[in-house]
Amino acid sequence: MRKRFEPAPPDPGIKPGGIRERALRAVRPPADPGPDLVELAGGPVLTPAQRRALNKSGYRKCHGHAAPVGSGPAGETCGTCANLIRKQMARDYLKCKLMQAVWTGGYGTDVHARDPACRKWEKRP
Repeated sequence: MRKRFEPAPPDPGIKPGGIRERALRAVRPPADPGPDLVELAGGPVLTPAQRRALNKSGYRKCHGHAAPVGSGPAGETCGTCANLIRKQMARDYLKCKLMQAVWTGGYGTDVHARDPACRKWEKRP
């Protein structure tokens, strides 16, 4: 059995130096792939659980709050505030109505419904 990157034996139907041989040579993997980078690093550096903890599964920090997060009433969140707006674009984006003058098209002015309430929190009617 051939090794993984060992070149295939020459095909008798392909003329040496012809265009078909050059095309096959271009798509075949090299005979020597080089050193294994994982082995050079001493094995896997991060476990999948460690990598997920570092990435925080795509959580992005939001800066669209009218006041510092957590400065409002205890136990309340942005999701229970009257100033929470769902801006409908290709999908819904949560924004604070009090910060409408500085809204951008990016996630930097978004808020999360689960964020602790700020001091400008108002009860929904």
